[in-house]
Amino acid sequence: MRPRSKAPSLVVAVCIGIALAAFVAGCSQAPTSSTTPSTPPTSGATSPTSAPATPSAPSTPQVTGVALGQMIFDTGADNSGPIPTKFGIASVKVNACKNCHGPNGKGGKPLPGPNIQGSTLQPDYDEAKFARAVTTGIDDTGKPLESKMPRFSATPDDTNALWLYVNTLK
Repeated sequence: MRPRSKAPSLVVAVCIGIALAAFVAGCSQAPTSSTTPSTPPTSGATSPTSAPATPSAPSTPQVTGVALGQMIFDTGADNSGPIPTKFGIASVKVNACKNCHGPNGKGGKPLPGPNIQGSTLQPDYDEAKFARAVTTGIDDTGKPLESKMPRFSATPDDTNALWLYVNTLK
């Protein structure tokens, strides 16, 4: 009597492994609707039901104008997040204008910042001088502001919005 070959049992084991792998792969797919016929996609073409729909990220409306100015004044952030400082008190994480100038922009004791309400700033400051003060720390006469005033890396849209907002403060 000849000894039995182990080859058939190896073939059976491989077949069982392949079948098990196919079963597991089939179980991990999302179930399809029973009302939609299952048709394999043709080569080169994609079926609208062959790929699951990717939900689009909810769009965040961009704040503009006076509302953006108020957001910057209250939080030190614009639509992209906190506005970084170039120098000055750069160690502070978020520099909201209201932290030094008060919620109404009036400043004064015990707050370290001066009054920046629009009626107080004008006629000495126009929008361009205001933007220069916020971004470079240079006042309306060309002199440096105090070093405790942050110099913000603000965009022209940010400084315009902030200018619009401080002119609403009373």
